Amino acid sequence: MRLLALFILGLVALVAGCGQSAEEKAVEEMFKKSTGGDTDVDIAKNQITIKGEMEEGQFTMMGGEDVKLPKEFPDDILIYPAAKVISSIQMPEGFSVVMTSSDDKDKVTTTFKQEMAAKDWTASQTMNMGPNSILLFVKNERKANVSIGSMGSETQISISVVKE
Repeated sequence: MRLLALFILGLVALVAGCGQSAEEKAVEEMFKKSTGGDTDVDIAKNQITIKGEMEEGQFTMMGGEDVKLPKEFPDDILIYPAAKVISSIQMPEGFSVVMTSSDDKDKVTTTFKQEMAAKDWTASQTMNMGPNSILLFVKNERKANVSIGSMGSETQISISVVKE
């Protein structure tokens, strides 16, 4: 996903301490070249917000501290209650969210299996690969991919939701 790579570069710029208009303009230009559309970058108080257009439609990316979910994020997708959202992406084809939690991987995985089933999602595949778990769910014409992995003392949770 080309936009994800660009978003990561924008976050690197944020962590490097930017926040000056020159850095915002540089990130905007990088996105414009990649997507072919206009892009607006706002870097403030340890957070980056990138809004833009690409051929498929509009996108919004947020990363850093105190990230909010997009208003349109589906309410039938579990947002782990003991987790902090660190990035979110909304694109025409769906959403992507990354969270961290101090709960262990097994507890997070079990909770996702139970809660997604309670929200009428069907688990189509589950994989436990040591420190990582991947859960694939389907519902109507949507797919949800949940990746859960141990990262030191934290557990990282990545959720992607797309239309089939």
